[in-house]
Amino acid sequence: MHFNKLSLSRHQFSVKQLSYLWLGLLLTMSCLLKAQSPLLEDNTAKATIHQASFHMYSMESEQAMRLIETLKPKYGQHPVYPFFKGVALSWENRAKEKDEDILNEIVVLFEETARLSEERLEKNPNDVEAIFFALGAHSNLSQFYADGQQTMKAVKEAKKAYNYMKTGFDLTAQFPEFYFSTGLYNYYREKYPEIYPLYKPFAWFFSEGNATKGLSQLEVATRKSIFSQTEANMYLAHIWLRYEDKPHKALPFIDKLLNTYPDNYFYYQLYLEAHLSAKNPGKSMALIEKLHGEES
Repeated sequence: MHFNKLSLSRHQFSVKQLSYLWLGLLLTMSCLLKAQSPLLEDNTAKATIHQASFHMYSMESEQAMRLIETLKPKYGQHPVYPFFKGVALSWENRAKEKDEDILNEIVVLFEETARLSEERLEKNPNDVEAIFFALGAHSNLSQFYADGQQTMKAVKEAKKAYNYMKTGFDLTAQFPEFYFSTGLYNYYREKYPEIYPLYKPFAWFFSEGNATKGLSQLEVATRKSIFSQTEANMYLAHIWLRYEDKPHKALPFIDKLLNTYPDNYFYYQLYLEAHLSAKNPGKSMALIEKLHGEES
């Protein structure tokens, strides 16, 4: 843990930047347990993905990338490889000053993910695996363009993602992983245009959301989903802290994240901000002193 990497800047840990990950690592695997595919039947590949996931959330980018590279010989032409590589690079880029070359590489990887996924869908429109990799790729591209103030490109990618996301709206009972994506959609569809009025004119492209229902669905995802629990906890922490201004409701989710990934300093940032916002300076100072002690 590096204390000097912590920052309380709301922009540094904004929901836009988190969105490079929101379908990132775990949502890519949404519903794959129910699909028949060579990837699912490959226990070695699944174990590799789980191990890489842990290293990514633990801010161990080199270990994560080494594991992902072992997928290339067998899955180099499968969307799983460029997608997970793009997600790993996104985490790596968060851990240092933004590198334009890495950002460009991330875009290329997500574009490649979309291309490979859509080639699979041309052969089989019901390929659930390809649907979710395409959803993840276009969602990440949309947020990349939103971060770069390229509004029209962002909306174009969001519309593509939405077409894939609609598949999951009615499947939450059958596939618990859908609670995550559906909950995010319901919440941010209502809240995002309120906070970022620039996007209000484009909201009519998308069906209405329900913020209260979205929060409830995200809560279900923290309990029932297999692959999306970390993301669901992260987003609920972020929502309660930044959007709803109820830091006491964010803290249980932050505690879960830190208990699982004690080396992820972005989660410590949320912890500090939540306690400061909740007027618990003692908790914040105790953590700061602890981290200073580890650095010395």
